[in-house]
Amino acid sequence: MQVSKNPARPATALWIAAVAALVGGCSREETSLGPLDQAAPLSIGLELNRALAPVGDTVALSVRADAKLGEPLQGLQGYLRFNPSQLVYLGQAGDASYMTLINEHAAGRGELRLISVSPAGLPARTAVLAFQVKAPNYREGLRYELEGAGTRHSAVAVKSVKVAAHPVEAVDLTVPAAVHLTAADWSKRLAPELAQRAGRVTPNSPGQYAQNLKYGDVTLDGNINVLDVVNDANVSVGISTMFDPGNKDEVIAGNVRPVNGGTGGTPRPGVTPTNLINPDGAIDVQDVVAIANGSLPGGCAPATPVMCDLIPGREPLPGAGARVVINADITADRHLVKDTVYQIGDSTKGPIYVRNGATLTIDPGTRIEGWYGTGVFGSGGVGQGQGILQIRRDGFIVAKGTALQPIVFTCVLPPFVGPRGEPANTRWPGCWGGLAIAGNATINADSPGSIALGPSPLVMTGSITRSSGGCIQESEETDATTQYGGCNDADSSGVLMYVRGEYGGSRVTTTQERNGIWFQGVGNHTIVDYVQSHASLDDAFEFFGGTVNIKHMVATGAEDDNFDWVLGWRGKGQFLMEQSDSTDGDRCMEADNNGIDAGDPNRTPRSNPTIFNITCVGKAAPIRWTSTAGLPGTCLTQLNSSGVAGQNCVNAAFEFRQNTAGTVRNFLAYRFAVGLDMDANTGGLDPTGLCTQITNGPPTGLSFRNGAISVGPTPGAGLNPSTDGDPDGSDPGSAAAACGPYLAPAFTGSNLEALYIADTTNHISSFAAGDVNGDYLIDPLNVLVPDFRPKAGSAPTTLPAVTPPNDGFFDPNAVYLGAVPPANGTNSNVPWYSGWTRGWTTATTK
Repeated sequence: MQVSKNPARPATALWIAAVAALVGGCSREETSLGPLDQAAPLSIGLELNRALAPVGDTVALSVRADAKLGEPLQGLQGYLRFNPSQLVYLGQAGDASYMTLINEHAAGRGELRLISVSPAGLPARTAVLAFQVKAPNYREGLRYELEGAGTRHSAVAVKSVKVAAHPVEAVDLTVPAAVHLTAADWSKRLAPELAQRAGRVTPNSPGQYAQNLKYGDVTLDGNINVLDVVNDANVSVGISTMFDPGNKDEVIAGNVRPVNGGTGGTPRPGVTPTNLINPDGAIDVQDVVAIANGSLPGGCAPATPVMCDLIPGREPLPGAGARVVINADITADRHLVKDTVYQIGDSTKGPIYVRNGATLTIDPGTRIEGWYGTGVFGSGGVGQGQGILQIRRDGFIVAKGTALQPIVFTCVLPPFVGPRGEPANTRWPGCWGGLAIAGNATINADSPGSIALGPSPLVMTGSITRSSGGCIQESEETDATTQYGGCNDADSSGVLMYVRGEYGGSRVTTTQERNGIWFQGVGNHTIVDYVQSHASLDDAFEFFGGTVNIKHMVATGAEDDNFDWVLGWRGKGQFLMEQSDSTDGDRCMEADNNGIDAGDPNRTPRSNPTIFNITCVGKAAPIRWTSTAGLPGTCLTQLNSSGVAGQNCVNAAFEFRQNTAGTVRNFLAYRFAVGLDMDANTGGLDPTGLCTQITNGPPTGLSFRNGAISVGPTPGAGLNPSTDGDPDGSDPGSAAAACGPYLAPAFTGSNLEALYIADTTNHISSFAAGDVNGDYLIDPLNVLVPDFRPKAGSAPTTLPAVTPPNDGFFDPNAVYLGAVPPANGTNSNVPWYSGWTRGWTTATTK
């Protein structure tokens, strides 16, 4: 459905006057381009006013474009390369009536990145620059590399562009009075009255839900104007990042091309999944040209797709009167819509079950709020009486949001002070119980109470067959009335797509907790893609057996682990992202076969997931647990069900134990006290079992390869990232001659993790505290607008990655370390997590 267009917005007199002058034709230069290909639709070359100027003189250089495109060329973007030992960049012409924005950061290395934009059409000389001559052969090192060009209605195919190999001499080109113009300068020049108001809008994060936000309104001021053009251009050439925590939104509002079906299309505008380099979109000259056209009077005409349209979901949230309380189980199909806020539970009813073959369907943009539990640790733990949404084995959930309209699960705003003194009317971890899904896939037994199911009839719902006859089932540890597990590994519990779960979890006892989102015996026909768990009181995501596959998962601010598996999980995972709370949290990944509290570590089916592309972000000052007496005060942050501070500062990236198998590839761990921890079982349960899994390797054993681990500044002595973080000395092989191919620590003076990392066949690079090469992510500790991309040219971009399987689930093009592609040369590629996930602001309320 086409969203109605807005009337013409105010534009500045200077911007309009500049356009009018160019339209009049008096400023467009038509000097011959000499040896350029005149037959090409677009020919680009460089001109010099003098080809043989003496050393010390100043020369003029222009980027020249000859366009025969049927409509004016409005934007041109590319690199200008020169030899810095031959030329010194002085600046650009200061009298141009169109905008040329130049990234000068690499000028000392002989590189400028330019974008020139005018909605009226660029002159033939799209940019005029001044250089000082340092060597007589300066012409030889000059070249132009095209990135993109655009007109009002289309991009210019690069294959139709001819770029001259060598500059030509143009005697009519005059040396300009060189100036250095920033984005702020261009804003003041083209829109002085708007520039005075810039910066007065409250900072927001990309993709934020500002009311009535429109495509093209990068600065979030309610209008499409020159400031939006300048901001987009600034990101396009890499002068600023799209994640600057200011009053702009580049990811959604500024990323408008290609159209890809318009505002109702999937994927959203700006995204081209078939683009292997930037599959999630990039801010480039096409976006800037579109916004430049939209900034003019009449620029939002119906013929201009997407521009100025209201971004879906950016209407006000439903009012107080649009609230529906769900305080009875869902036993028949039910449909939740986005113009209503739905409350899960109340003071009379806690868990809400979806059962009896019912399907709960949730529309994009819908908000669901769980009833808050108690805010006091003690009897029953935090969360007593809280709302929980539990999808039982005979229930289904179809929560299919979009990147523009994610579905949000959060809690009702508690009117009282939180368990750690959080102010009233703020949310905190564990203020509701979270989202649990139980399925019929196989699990291994956890407790003596686990039973083998006898024959049972099939339960039919739609076209999906569900059966749990003849296999192990388990009771949910905090809810004995809910069972999970069965015989059907191809079971489906429904769909979670573009879903955010916030503030879930609880502490029922010291060993029984609820998580943010957890999967119990869920099968691999369940779709789980683009899901965030934020500020969970326990784990962000936990997998109790089953075969569910997961993709594009984000865990932020969890108080315990982030990706936790046990009881025989054998699913696949790709693109997993984790960001720890610097004052809280535990491991990025905790991997078990069977529970450590009790049970048999050799139960089958053995945990054996396959995971590619994961990024783990630790803490600003990671701390390692050493002994109770030496436990730093900043680690005493996780409280048990009685409110007693626990030992929660292991801060390990990856921990493998309890004889788990699994394959992990293409990983990054950033700022952890412990990078890799491989543990034997305690209590005399098969002390060398994990060694057996290491020896077996893939596909039936344990294999952890191809990645990088770094540690950040750590109080006290620096720690090697391979150092074991556990106090019990339970490395496999510590009492044996060897652990698989690795000699025991008793014989080498080292530990298993260090030996495993040192094995070059595993392709693991480790960076100790203070190593500049270990600082390889752009801005991962920023909690409001984080940037998890590896820096262009950083260590992870040079280390070997493995091609993921081409099996219909994995993306085989993700041949890089970490969960997101590295930043391109100018940081303008949009990562997949941005625009639909949320940031957080404080350590107390998150």
